[in-house]
Amino acid sequence: MLKGTVFDDARQRNPEEEGLGAKSECSKERYLMAQRRKGRGSSRGSRGKEAKRDRRKWREGTVLSVLGKGYYVQVVGEPEQWFCRVRGRLFLGEGITWPVVGDRVWVEARSEEKKGIICEIVPRRSVLARLAPETRHQQVLASNLDRVLICMAIKDPPFRPGLIDRYLVSCEALNLDATIVVNKVDLATEDEIHSAVAEFQSIGYGAVFTSAEENRGIDELRSLLMGQTSVLTGPSGAGKSSLVNRICPGIDLKTGSVNEVTGRGRHTTTASRLIDVGGGFLVDTPGIREFSLWGITQDNLAECFVDLRPFLNQCRFRDCKHRVEPDCLVQDAVTQGEISPRRFQSYKDLFVELSDGVEVANED
Repeated sequence: MLKGTVFDDARQRNPEEEGLGAKSECSKERYLMAQRRKGRGSSRGSRGKEAKRDRRKWREGTVLSVLGKGYYVQVVGEPEQWFCRVRGRLFLGEGITWPVVGDRVWVEARSEEKKGIICEIVPRRSVLARLAPETRHQQVLASNLDRVLICMAIKDPPFRPGLIDRYLVSCEALNLDATIVVNKVDLATEDEIHSAVAEFQSIGYGAVFTSAEENRGIDELRSLLMGQTSVLTGPSGAGKSSLVNRICPGIDLKTGSVNEVTGRGRHTTTASRLIDVGGGFLVDTPGIREFSLWGITQDNLAECFVDLRPFLNQCRFRDCKHRVEPDCLVQDAVTQGEISPRRFQSYKDLFVELSDGVEVANED
């Protein structure tokens, strides 16, 4: 209703209404509707111009780390990081999201120095994501990546090939390069080290053998980081922080030991962070204890196992799931030694896990 106008028996005349004279109530209503439309149009126009003016003040930056509900952002052209918060809800594609390390964002400066508001996330070109164990929703670990470095200790804590499978499946689904970093090689013999990753190397995955204790493999690892953005991920206790300290002397990340009772690593990195390694960028992430698949279904799981691909679409049944069906070329390839039995079992375990409501132990 038009502001200041009340239509009842005791009303006072509105100056704009005087021109109506003896017009009918219908004419009055049409007049008021026209005024409302005019007002709404004017309001939308003014809001649009205001938003346009605000957007011109936005600065582009990259999220370096996340601290609770705050974000440290390297704003283009600024020597120091800004501490930023989020304005309202941020939409990316069709859903609501929160910024993660590696995100490119648009920031509006606040009145306080080196503080800002994140107003928009630039569409991500890639992500590393898992199914969050607490919420059973997608959890994006880092964005805008070129390579995933899967860090696994050869011992202390034990080597986990099943966990490597999960990472590799996700990387294949997301079209990300993956390299296995076998750390703490000073704790094992050469035969133990190379036999641990032989099946992965035989199907085309690269491996780097490192020891922060002996400064071994650090130059090779550093060379992989040049010219791109990589994420270093893996279980707690694998020695990721020690490797980062070697790659970037002076950064001095906190390191820890393995729990003697459980055999698992202790969390020393509590938040992801993006590190400039001089010619490239590295996302250092907290250790994880499980990595459940996100965005992968039973229908496309086999395509994410590179060793199964040559035998797909050749089975007797077009919808073959490569588990117990007869005349399955994948099962024949396992029998003939062309596919690793352990890898095939990993495929079958993940296939079951992707069934609705089915939970599978994530400890391999």
